[in-house]
Formats: sequence, structure tokens, C-alpha cells
Amino acid sequence: MAEKIIQMKKLNLFQHTYKSIYSVYNITNFLDDKYLELLLDKTISLTEKDSMNRSSNVQANMTKYNELLKHEEYKKFFSSVCEYLTMFIKLRESSENQKMRHIIFDAWGMQHFNGDYTKNHNHGDSDWSFVFYLRAPATDNYIHFDEFNKFSLIKANDLYIFPGLCNHAVNRLSSNISRVSLSANIKTEYLF
Repeated sequence: MAEKIIQMKKLNLFQHTYKSIYSVYNITNFLDDKYLELLLDKTISLTEKDSMNRSSNVQANMTKYNELLKHEEYKKFFSSVCEYLTMFIKLRESSENQKMRHIIFDAWGMQHFNGDYTKNHNHGDSDWSFVFYLRAPATDNYIHFDEFNKFSLIKANDLYIFPGLCNHAVNRLSSNISRVSLSANIKTEYLF
């Protein structure tokens, strides 16, 4: 009989006060290995060339902002992210029975090569944003969140969900193995 390996998820929370919804939510081991590999392969193929010509804060190969929304492979992933976001909001807000829906209106892939980085920026027009690391070389890879004065070591299969106004940056990659990630912007609508 084949042995089943259970991947344990872990939640890390960066916040100013224990009551604040304005926090960064970091979930480790977010996807099972098979689905992670599928998305990694797909994202690598989409980021072989830089579609944005380094015209954004991402100084690396990047797809257009809406590219991932066109591909079926990412739908299950986006749905899982939205489920977690709903849970976080309901746990932190007083209106536990409030119905909401999340709309991902931008979603892009990135591949950072040796020397590439992401400038400090925010996603001001979105309620929430996320970044998910499909592959992260075992070097000094950090994502930095200004408001929380937090440097977090980037690892493969780590998801960060944060308010769109939260400033963040990723350091220069110093590896010959590329760092591959996904990011998106989310609008939250409350339903009455």
C-alpha cells in the first residue's frame, strides 16, 4: 500500500495589532506537489520572454497583467486563494455572517533570473493582492513589507495575501536557478 504524505499548512501573520484586518497572511505548503509542479511548468513557459519589457515594478520576465486569467490551469488555485481570503476576513471582522465575493481582476506570472528584483510598490487600486512562490532557490530570497518592517524568507509553495495598499519589494536574486511566482489583484464585494 502506498504511503500518503500529508502536507501541513502553517499560517504566519504580520500585523500591528491583534485586531487589525490590515495584516499580511502567509500560508506555507499551500498546494499539493502535483498541482504545484503543473503551475510551475505552465508559468515557466509563459515567462520565457518578458511581455512587459521591464516597464513595471517587476524587473524580471513577466506576463501581461491579465494573462493568467486566460488559462484554465490557474482556476482551482485562484478559487483556493479566495476561500482563504474569505476565512481571514470573517475571522477578523465582527460581521461573521456577511456574504462576500472576491473578483480577481489581474493575475500575472513572473520569472526572476540572476540579478532580477521587484521594486518597492503597492497595488493601490485593489482591495487585496497576493504573491505565490512556485519556485524559490535556497539563497537569500526575501520579500519585504515596509509597514510591518518585516523581511520574510521566500520559500517555494508559500502564499502571501495582503491589502493592496501594503508596500512590498523583493530583493535581487543571486542564483542561477530562477525564482518563479504568481501575483494578482482582488476586489472584494459585500453582498446584502
